[in-house]
Amino acid sequence: MFGNIRKKLNSVIQEGLNISENISSHYIKPSSPKSPQSPVSPGATSNTGVPSSFPQSVPPFINLYAGCDLLAINERQWTEIRDLNELNAKKAADVDATILDIRDRTERTLTTIQDVNVTLAALPVVVTTLNGCVDVIKDVGAKCETLEKKLMELEDLLEVLELQEKQLDHRFEMAMYKEKKLAALEKVREELAKKHADSVMKHELKMRKVQQERQSVFQDAFQDDMKFYKEQGTIPKVETRVGERKLSLEEVELDDTDTKDALDEFLNN
Repeated sequence: MFGNIRKKLNSVIQEGLNISENISSHYIKPSSPKSPQSPVSPGATSNTGVPSSFPQSVPPFINLYAGCDLLAINERQWTEIRDLNELNAKKAADVDATILDIRDRTERTLTTIQDVNVTLAALPVVVTTLNGCVDVIKDVGAKCETLEKKLMELEDLLEVLELQEKQLDHRFEMAMYKEKKLAALEKVREELAKKHADSVMKHELKMRKVQQERQSVFQDAFQDDMKFYKEQGTIPKVETRVGERKLSLEEVELDDTDTKDALDEFLNN
């Protein structure tokens, strides 16, 4: 809008300047008017202000420079109007820029207000959604508490199972240790039994050897006594050492069966 006004003002000013230049080129105002009584010289103006070169058909009472002042005034006014129009055009451009800026800011503000309206319109839905989220969060919290309790129970159960497993492992280890110790004890017992049997056998062999030696000595003595008894009819007295305990016939035990049977037969006769 202001651009069109500015173009029209510029065209009007340009037309005024063209008219002023045309008038100034055809009608030149003299520097100082001559009096009517001054003579006209060649190349000079007459008393009416008309150059001498003008044709003499122009009446003397017509002043051809009569409109120069008016034209000068109009020219000055047109110049002032042009300057004012240029100033107005600049101000109009500034106002146009300001209006454009205001329009942009207004559009942005309108867009922001529309966004705010849309957001406010969607606010109930957001509130409803938030309430649903709060309910879901409460439900999730309750389920988390239940899950936490179940996890604690599961942890206790796992501890019990782990303890039972450890007990079973300890029992198995104890059984294996007991079996190992029993096997070692049995081995030691067998070794001790074998050593004892060997010792007993050695002792028996030794005692049997001693008994056999004693039996042979006693048998020889008995045979000698029997021979002496058969020959003399008396039994020889056996000298005993002082301090030694005298043995009775009942205390004498014969290990040899043959000797015992011969003694019994002799006593019975």
